[in-house]
Amino acid sequence: MTLKKGALSVNPLSWTMDSAFVPAVKNLGSVFFDNAGKATVYPYFTSAQIVDGGLIVQPENLSLVIVQGSHFPEGVYHAFDYSLFFENIKANIAARIDAFFR
Repeated sequence: MTLKKGALSVNPLSWTMDSAFVPAVKNLGSVFFDNAGKATVYPYFTSAQIVDGGLIVQPENLSLVIVQGSHFPEGVYHAFDYSLFFENIKANIAARIDAFFR
């Protein structure tokens, strides 16, 4: 695991910092792009859980989260922070904007 001491994370499936396991059914959709730039949404793509300050995920299709020549070791999905939780992040942003204007 690549994790700095004292790391903090927010679970993008629950928007909490506790260590509760959040199942993939709470993942509204991960977004990945093909070579032509076409986006595909994959609902329920991964679960998420904070362990020792880092976010642990279990993607359903590992072939979508492989980066050739990555600076991170195998199994570290930092390059996919936004992609893995895209629809949840989008919903959270919409809720915050709505709350601001209310």
